[in-house]
Amino acid sequence: MTLSIRGFSIIGFVLLLGIVGQWLGHAVEYFWIVPASIFLALLVFERIKHPVLDINFQLADIADVSPGDPVQQKLVIRNMGQRDCYVEYQLDFFETVAADSGIKRQLIPSKSAVTDEISYVPLVLGRIIPADYYVRVLGKYGLVWWHKHIKSDETINVVPSRAMSNISRAGLQRDGLRASKKRVSTGFELLSHREYQYGDSLQSIDWKASARRQKKMVRVMSHEQRIELIILLDCGRTSQLQVGDLSQLFHNVNITAKLSDMALQYGDRVACISYASQPLSVMPLNSGRKARKQLQAMLGNIATQKTESNLLVAALQARRLLRHRGLVVVLTDLYSGDIHSQFAQAISLLSEKHHTLIASLDDQLILDMRWKAASHWLDPYRNLSAIEFARERKLIKMRLIRSGANVVTAAPDVLDQVIIKYYQRLRLKSAV
Repeated sequence: MTLSIRGFSIIGFVLLLGIVGQWLGHAVEYFWIVPASIFLALLVFERIKHPVLDINFQLADIADVSPGDPVQQKLVIRNMGQRDCYVEYQLDFFETVAADSGIKRQLIPSKSAVTDEISYVPLVLGRIIPADYYVRVLGKYGLVWWHKHIKSDETINVVPSRAMSNISRAGLQRDGLRASKKRVSTGFELLSHREYQYGDSLQSIDWKASARRQKKMVRVMSHEQRIELIILLDCGRTSQLQVGDLSQLFHNVNITAKLSDMALQYGDRVACISYASQPLSVMPLNSGRKARKQLQAMLGNIATQKTESNLLVAALQARRLLRHRGLVVVLTDLYSGDIHSQFAQAISLLSEKHHTLIASLDDQLILDMRWKAASHWLDPYRNLSAIEFARERKLIKMRLIRSGANVVTAAPDVLDQVIIKYYQRLRLKSAV
């Protein structure tokens, strides 16, 4: 418990009475005992009817969220007691989320509730508890703040991102204002429908399906070309490095989920390999709902390993999975592995037959540090380190391009869009 201002004032008054009693003599020497006894009795009465027991916290249910996405969630605070209460509380966020927590104060009428809104960013996958609560409630007579640490059992489900959450797909950007030069999508068998893309023939639009879905849908026929896509996801030691709020691994997990979801919506076949010093889990080429479920299960159990990454073993596994010329996307750190041996051999091996795209995250804090004004004697050395880091990263990128791969680097908030645009351009050109 903590004394309130009123409690401190009463204790000060009791002490003053005791001092005055000592000065005035025997007649009033022990008069301070009366208010002190009343004060202690009121404290005991407040403690018997502990006010914190009447306070209840409940988080509103929300849909599944993704790592790195800001979450706004309503917090309902109920007062089940018979009197109005002043409540001060602070959220004790767990390490699985990133958030700023401050002390808040509410006056809650009896038998009613108030709502607050909390903000945080989930950092991991799976079912997590965002926070517990530190609470203190002002007692009935306003003498003491009564404390309690309330544990929460309310969870949220954190899953990899979906493509449509942040990215506009091709075909939703223009409405076919001119005739397409592409041939009409014809064939012997209707495989599925997909959303209209700029460049599709207007004759391939299925108007009944478009009316049902409230968006333009085209027929996908049996002979329509598809891409075989395989994603190599680095789970080695360097994947635990932080870029912004998330680790590199969970940034790449979101990219994997968005890219694969996009490809599956187009009807392409998708495979995924997570690897460190050896392949950790392998999802074979598949399409449709089965592939989506397999990938969600695989990404939900992914974790950083403490070993160095070996892309070569993952590349050999990818070569066995891809029977035809396909697209291989490698999500890794440009510094993982030895660029002169296993890493370069793996890129050369993949580029011989397949389109290979290497994607890596740029740490904007390091890039901005190169030209930051010095305010400490160590800042010039930090600037030089950042300049050397960027220079070496650029050299590695040039070597990889010479070995036959395409390389993209970007900040975490745009790298997924860069990769998906590359995939869409490749698909529209029918280059695979």
